[in-house]
Amino acid sequence: MEKGDWAIACCRVSSDEQLKNNSLKRQSESVKASARQLGVYVPKDGIWSGSVSSKRGTNIGRKDIAEMLDYCKRHRRVKYLIVDEPDRFMRSIQEAFYYEVEFGKLGVTVWYACDNQLNTGDMTSKMMRFMKYFVAEGSNEERQRKSINGDTTAVLEGRYPSHPKLGYMPGDRPAVHKVEPVIGEFMRSVLNRLSNGLVGLSESLAEFNNLSVVKDSKHCKYQLDKWRKIVTDPYYCGIIEINKQVKARCEQGLHEPLITKEQHERIKEIVFNKKKTQVGPKPGGNPFFPLNKITLCEKCYHEEELRGRTGFKNRGKFVGFRVTNKQNHKYGYYRCRLCGCSIKRDILHKDFADILDDLEFTKESRDNYIEQLKRVWALESSTGEQKLAQLNTQLRQVRKQKNELVDKLSAVSSSYVITEIEKSIERKVEEINDLENQIETIANTDNKGREKFIKFALEFIDNLGTNFWSLTPEDVRKFKLLAFPDGFFINEEKIIKIRKISPFLRYKANKKCSSESEKASMVRAKRL
Repeated sequence: MEKGDWAIACCRVSSDEQLKNNSLKRQSESVKASARQLGVYVPKDGIWSGSVSSKRGTNIGRKDIAEMLDYCKRHRRVKYLIVDEPDRFMRSIQEAFYYEVEFGKLGVTVWYACDNQLNTGDMTSKMMRFMKYFVAEGSNEERQRKSINGDTTAVLEGRYPSHPKLGYMPGDRPAVHKVEPVIGEFMRSVLNRLSNGLVGLSESLAEFNNLSVVKDSKHCKYQLDKWRKIVTDPYYCGIIEINKQVKARCEQGLHEPLITKEQHERIKEIVFNKKKTQVGPKPGGNPFFPLNKITLCEKCYHEEELRGRTGFKNRGKFVGFRVTNKQNHKYGYYRCRLCGCSIKRDILHKDFADILDDLEFTKESRDNYIEQLKRVWALESSTGEQKLAQLNTQLRQVRKQKNELVDKLSAVSSSYVITEIEKSIERKVEEINDLENQIETIANTDNKGREKFIKFALEFIDNLGTNFWSLTPEDVRKFKLLAFPDGFFINEEKIIKIRKISPFLRYKANKKCSSESEKASMVRAKRL
């Protein structure tokens, strides 16, 4: 234990990036030299060193200041708090003098190692300290103002002026991030599935934490609270929004969105409006049991009808469930909610696929479908031509504005004005590139893509038995309403019946039921 008076020291930088230079080392040497001049002892646990913000409004809650005050209360031999320069203590006039008084109450003098004239205690010393803090606070506010203005401008232009979000990486343009190949594509997949109800919030988090990049410690794991904020971030649907120091929002970000705005809204509903914490049915349906609730028990359905209970949505519906045997093999079944009659999933799926394979588009419906698509595309083409003309006009105007700015450069001598004009020119160049990309996209939308879509759509319908199982649960319900309005019935002999099919469909002519192929309503029975 050293005899005599003690001193504590504070060495500070504003950010973690500044830790890389020699500022802390230089400050430490400066305060130790000042301690030797004062003839005081600096204990090893009496030095606070690191990165912490000292701008106005943040010092009241600074952890290091609270710890130093507490240390001085416990060690009454401390007579000095030595800092290198005033702005290394804090960058706020009011708070700096406030804490000088607070330390003074404990018999501790704030001592500035950079200049002994700051420590004399006379009026000149007070004025010099005031000016030092005045300059420090003003410099901080200027940097803050420039940062806020720059960030606000970037957001309004559709750029995100911060570290890339999860799934993105720095792009070719400043603050316009691009999708990262591994995590980015995973986020695209999981957000799409989450919006369609194909995966739950906890399941999606488990998938992320099981990624190889996470398991290999190349990326940290997330907890549910953090994951909830990530999946509901509007950035992923193309919206840039900052609500902290900078408050700005842009609905049309320049980065590539992973989902649509409608999907983003559905994810928010799923995440924030979920009232139950226990595991229950997936909001969008279970993709493992696509025939859930659209297959009905004929016996129970009619019994409920006779009782007048026609408004019950779950009367006699088959729902999927899984069982596991002693060998840990899992099997899927469909079971009636009322009578408990069950049917193996694989058998029901196979026979349902056979029924779909027996169906085809009628020639009249096929021709009508193609004709209607052509009408819609004709309207789109007209709209596209108008949009193209508008974009070309806008492009000519922006190019003209850019050229005028370039001409002004030669007539300006102020370096500040030149810098501002150059920034304006850069923004105009970015705007020109964006317009050119839009024009190219519209110009490249030709009939080849539309013909490809028609071919795909017709082939999808011609192979319903195979393609049906790739539909989402929501699309399955839509398909049922369009193709089989009355649904499917299972009788007591476990035979599946279709009461009615859409007039757009018919049984193929080479099937046994070809005599009824032109009828819009018919019954189809198949032994399960």
